[in-house]
Amino acid sequence: QGFVGLIRDWMDADDEPGFPAGAEDTDYLILSPVPYRAANQPMVAASELLAIQGVDPKLYAALKPYVTALPVTTPINVNTAPEVVLRSLSETPDEAKLAAFIKSRAETPADDVQKLVNDATLGADLDPSLVSVSTRYFSLQAQVFIGSSRVSLYSLIFRPEQGAPVVLSHATEEL
Repeated sequence: QGFVGLIRDWMDADDEPGFPAGAEDTDYLILSPVPYRAANQPMVAASELLAIQGVDPKLYAALKPYVTALPVTTPINVNTAPEVVLRSLSETPDEAKLAAFIKSRAETPADDVQKLVNDATLGADLDPSLVSVSTRYFSLQAQVFIGSSRVSLYSLIFRPEQGAPVVLSHATEEL
């Protein structure tokens, strides 16, 4: 609950620390050597987690494979999400049904998320708007090696219901 409160405070527009655990500008402005303010807006990159009180590089490295920052709230594709992500959506998943679904979804993907919600595979307390059987956002990561140089490209691609995919952002990194 504490970590969730810290993230909520990082993004919310107010300046009141959440209870029981939260952090706002007053907590970040006393940091040394470089004080800063809470973002007070949605995250634009997953690496922003590193700025949140209590998140160190080791914790971020553990979370990095499972988190992303997207421009809008987006449901999680139950057919492709890692098991740990599916388990994080509810405190009450039906363990046997969830294990069976995870084992079979590559061969027999879900075509209707409502069935998984109704039979409590993902948990009786799951908010159905959090999950889907399709994906609209994709991350492309590529590396090019030229001699002893390496360039990495990172792109965020959006696939609308109709029309061609759109590149929303891209960044490069030379190493």
